[in-house]
Amino acid sequence: MGWEAFWQAFQNVALGVAALVGAYVAWRGVPPARSQARAAARQAELAKRAHVLDLFNRAMTQLADEKREIRLGAIYTLSYVMDDFPDLSGPVVGFLTTYLRECVPPYEGDPPMEVREIARIVQSKV
Repeated sequence: MGWEAFWQAFQNVALGVAALVGAYVAWRGVPPARSQARAAARQAELAKRAHVLDLFNRAMTQLADEKREIRLGAIYTLSYVMDDFPDLSGPVVGFLTTYLRECVPPYEGDPPMEVREIARIVQSKV
């Protein structure tokens, strides 16, 4: 075997070893990338939950507003929270039913629009 053939065989073996080392390094790099993706997804979920909790708190405050439109907006916001986060349905229903019991003044005849909407939302979720 000549020197050129030996050199070409050596180059081929070196390229094969380099490819194997590169594949190994790439394979070892996958778990950290997966871990980073999971962490980013978790951060996004936490940010979404923080936003929803802010909506929930704001809606609770808006239910005490004098304007009917603001109160209805709060009720619809709480319905949205229940749709997107079923695990929060229980607390929202509890809050809305307490609101009906404690904060809605007695009425005669047809119930106010807020009462009808709360009843509709609660019935659809239970």
